[in-house]
Amino acid sequence: MTANAVTDEQYGALCRRVNEFTGRVRRGTIPYDEAMRGIQDILDGHKVGFPTRKINDPLARYRQIKGLYVVGPKELDTLFRTEANPLGLEPGWVPQIPVPPELDEWLRSKHWLRDATWKTRAVLTLVPPKVGNIPTSLVGQYQLLGVSHDGQTGGIIRQDVFRSNWFVGPGYDWANEPAVTDWEWVLVYERPLWTTEKNWAKQQEAAREYGMTIAPAAQDAWALNLVLAVHGVRPRNTTWSRTSTFSDGCPLEVGSGGDGVLVPRTWGPVVASGLVAASVRGVPTLGL
Repeated sequence: MTANAVTDEQYGALCRRVNEFTGRVRRGTIPYDEAMRGIQDILDGHKVGFPTRKINDPLARYRQIKGLYVVGPKELDTLFRTEANPLGLEPGWVPQIPVPPELDEWLRSKHWLRDATWKTRAVLTLVPPKVGNIPTSLVGQYQLLGVSHDGQTGGIIRQDVFRSNWFVGPGYDWANEPAVTDWEWVLVYERPLWTTEKNWAKQQEAAREYGMTIAPAAQDAWALNLVLAVHGVRPRNTTWSRTSTFSDGCPLEVGSGGDGVLVPRTWGPVVASGLVAASVRGVPTLGL
């Protein structure tokens, strides 16, 4: 009987690394052809060092901005194309879309972060119309990332991010509308000060003066959901932001809490408060 050349502990460690290796090949972070050549070299008794690819991150300049949370192709792929891959996503399912020049210039100016009338954190996120076959609507986001509660099953990918509200059960048309119609870079702010202390009518007027639009609830919720899922951060933990999505005469607000991201209709349109901002998005073209 031939004695083992390694201990049980060493063999267990080897198996774990092999599993990690094959998992990375499956996810595409190690090229299949390079992996097969390297394995063959080892079996043939050759010394081998697996080549590594230097990844050029086009979003690196934004990731260095304190107060800006970035959710790009890398983060989307890691979050949704899991080892089990229940959505059946293929490698490369996230397109490599450059950040538009006007958005790049605005982000690097940091005006939104430093100016006394803004003073806000922000989320730069790539938004798809759907993930797999699930739209990025409010209902779809709950299907992906929903908190399990009150008889509602949790999300397919995560079960601790997006808490369902009254819109998940009933068939509201706006609750089933995707956040975008095509892949798009979206910049969502946490709480621009110039949008606070105003009722809904005044917030819309202020947004027009800056040449900006107000995000729909699905788009705003996507930004907060992804920041919580990817970065573990809860923007608007004690504040709210009105969106352009209306239900029964009230704009829906998006905020965060202990139960995850929430989309209620708590603050009526006539209320003005420092706790309630407006979900303006993108780059201002006026008023600076």
